[in-house]
Amino acid sequence: PHAPHTPRTALRAMAHRYCTFALENPRRFRLMFGVERIVGPREDSPRHPVWLVLGAWEEALAALPGDRSGQVGAGQDALLLWSALHGIVTIAMALPYEVDRRGLIQRADDLLDRIVAG
Repeated sequence: PHAPHTPRTALRAMAHRYCTFALENPRRFRLMFGVERIVGPREDSPRHPVWLVLGAWEEALAALPGDRSGQVGAGQDALLLWSALHGIVTIAMALPYEVDRRGLIQRADDLLDRIVAG
């Protein structure tokens, strides 16, 4: 049986898709995030695709029910979640042996459980 579709299960599925996409498309994943640094303030590039990705994580966290007043804030939580998830995936892909997919997904789940308490 499948888990009911809730904002939390949607967030978990999103994290799983992020990991799976990276593993199944390693060159595309590296290309997506291997852009040349733009010199200047962030506000000068409001249409950069990175803001779309961050916005998607923010929306997924904002959809969670309950009081988030004890949390850092949706924007900061989204950045922490994405940074940590990206790091988990990037480290797994950089190691000199085959990626343990189940272990990677479990680390993503553990990360979500820590960032999104409840």
